[in-house]
Amino acid sequence: MSPVPALLFLFLPFLAGGCLLIRMSRTFTEEDQATATVRTRKIYQFENVLERKTPFIHLKKTFYKVQDSSGNSTFYVYDVLTLDHGSFDIEEKLFMIIDGKSFALKGELQVPENFIATSTDTETIMTADSSEVEVVTDYSRNQWKHYRMHYSLDPVILEQIKNAREVLFRYYAGPDMMTVRMRGHRLRSLQKIL
Repeated sequence: MSPVPALLFLFLPFLAGGCLLIRMSRTFTEEDQATATVRTRKIYQFENVLERKTPFIHLKKTFYKVQDSSGNSTFYVYDVLTLDHGSFDIEEKLFMIIDGKSFALKGELQVPENFIATSTDTETIMTADSSEVEVVTDYSRNQWKHYRMHYSLDPVILEQIKNAREVLFRYYAGPDMMTVRMRGHRLRSLQKIL
């Protein structure tokens, strides 16, 4: 193998990882001429919580900043929280814990949506006349709930986030507590738009 392809082969994972990192931390900024504002969105995906044995499946969190022509900004957060179908309903109260300091937030919760997905396993078998037939050997059915919630962030909380090392978001569903963590690159990328 010549040196050039060998070097490219060695650096390919770093190049792919760099592209993924840029894609994950992308900021969307749009000028809205109708309202004379600049809208900035930052979207994060969370696949894990700190607690064990919870109904948590996935969280999509969108931070949304609206800046008017005078330079005044308002910040909102939009959550789409996916839980197991058998979970208790999510509560409208949630907490943001910034470097160990707790802030209660009141979210506006929409009616949950229920989703069902069925998948099948098939196998090809040969019949007596040597023709092939595909048969279903197994199927599985997954059910989950989507909760949509939004809330605003006041200036006191925003100031705390600007200098934070870790931000936790805690949700409650019956006896279950679910906490997602932001720190490192994710938190620094959020701090840039504040």
